[in-house]
Amino acid sequence: MEGVQLSSARNNVYPLGILETNIVFPHPAGSVKTKTDIVVMNNCKSQLIVHGNDYLNILVSSNKDAYKEEFVIDQLVEAQINPSLSPRMRQELINVLYTYKNAFTSDNEPLGAINGHEVDITLNIDRPYPSVLRRKAYAASPRDREALAKHI
Repeated sequence: MEGVQLSSARNNVYPLGILETNIVFPHPAGSVKTKTDIVVMNNCKSQLIVHGNDYLNILVSSNKDAYKEEFVIDQLVEAQINPSLSPRMRQELINVLYTYKNAFTSDNEPLGAINGHEVDITLNIDRPYPSVLRRKAYAASPRDREALAKHI
């Protein structure tokens, strides 16, 4: 610890040595083991150890996976997903359902049980046609039609 100047909020502190150890943060989704150097001080009493936040990135990502697994177990247990889907397609479907779960579920109603999201689409193909169906597929001015006819 030569050449290192440490200080607290009030005065300088004098290090006695370094204790190198591994600290394990247990978590159901996977524990995190980090190498930690603890500096032992001569003139101060430590009441807590402040550790860096690098381990939080690992825990947050594993927590997201845990939430997703919980969603699959709780919400998709009765879902009838087409068995002919490949595993990759099934996983992509689950990812979409999880990402947009608020559109399909609520606190009170599980996946697929929400009322009010039904849409009644009626196609009007009888005369008189709606304006959208009366439009030409590729609207072009007479000048543009002439130019297209030359190229065709």
